[in-house]
Amino acid sequence: CGSRLQRCPCRRCACSGKGRSSRCIKRTNPCFTGESGSGKSALFARIHRSLEGRTDVLLLSHAAGVSPDSIVMPSMLKRWITELGDFLNEPQSLPEDITPEDMERLFSSLLHHAARRIRVVVVLVDALNQFLRTERSEALTWLPALWPDNARFLATAISGPESRSLSRRPFIQTVQTPPLAAADVELIGASVYGRYHRTPNPEVLAVLRNKRLPDDTPSAGNPLWMCLALDLLNLLDADDFARAETEMTGAPEDKLRHLLLSRARALPETLDGIYGELIRQVEKLSGPGQTHAFCSLITLSRICQRHGFQFQAIDLRWGVSEEAVADQSTVKICRAEIACCQTVTPCPNFVVLLG
Repeated sequence: CGSRLQRCPCRRCACSGKGRSSRCIKRTNPCFTGESGSGKSALFARIHRSLEGRTDVLLLSHAAGVSPDSIVMPSMLKRWITELGDFLNEPQSLPEDITPEDMERLFSSLLHHAARRIRVVVVLVDALNQFLRTERSEALTWLPALWPDNARFLATAISGPESRSLSRRPFIQTVQTPPLAAADVELIGASVYGRYHRTPNPEVLAVLRNKRLPDDTPSAGNPLWMCLALDLLNLLDADDFARAETEMTGAPEDKLRHLLLSRARALPETLDGIYGELIRQVEKLSGPGQTHAFCSLITLSRICQRHGFQFQAIDLRWGVSEEAVADQSTVKICRAEIACCQTVTPCPNFVVLLG
């Protein structure tokens, strides 16, 4: 994401601490929006790495969606309030029954106070759309209406209610995440091929660069699409090589070249299509049953996370003896284990028992 960081509108101010006029603040508090896989989190990570550890910057950062608790907006605010209090030598002890309004006012007050004590405060939030959907989180009520002059803000989000709320703030600039430049595509190609101890194939990269989405934008402009496409081309299986032997002519190296170009041309142009191709590749290795179960578990996990629950698949048959299986006691043992878990702690809620 090097060349894209050069185009980041916060690069001069958020990353260097320069330029603190009101005009500059309005120009340099971006919310990067874009589709899945467009590199928003990579930009967030790069900027975070460039700022962490600097003594002239107070960094408040959060990545929503990395854990069940990370999607709860009050949890983020409580942590930031603690960090601000520690920086100001004013330890904060929040009452358990503190209202959302009081917590937001306290955060705003501490943020303004800290901004007067250090060169610059930088607030970074990744994946605003991953927060548990509530009226307050969608409206971003936690974000102070009056932004400190000596603070910078950067967020990422898939376009939605959160990014629309931010666009109505006078000190926020909504920025579409730029697609990969040609130089970025070459760097990603070298990186992915390097993991397989291979040299990038220029012809294959040219085919991928020329693929277009329905809106005529390049498919390779999406970093995730590019990485998945290159992984698929580097993971040819026995069926692919058998096809090369029967359908293609020439020396072995020519057959391999034609095979790679044929596979590259056949790859779907969309991210959803690439995911489908990847799943079909996994099905060939692990079988449809295990592959579909794996995809279902990921889907259930994401649905639960969006509603504030933690999902975990548990194999209750682990440790069940062969004698119990032969005696058809497996289900009885599993149900007894579920009952025991629910007695010991109120946390587990078992939805379904498969077997």
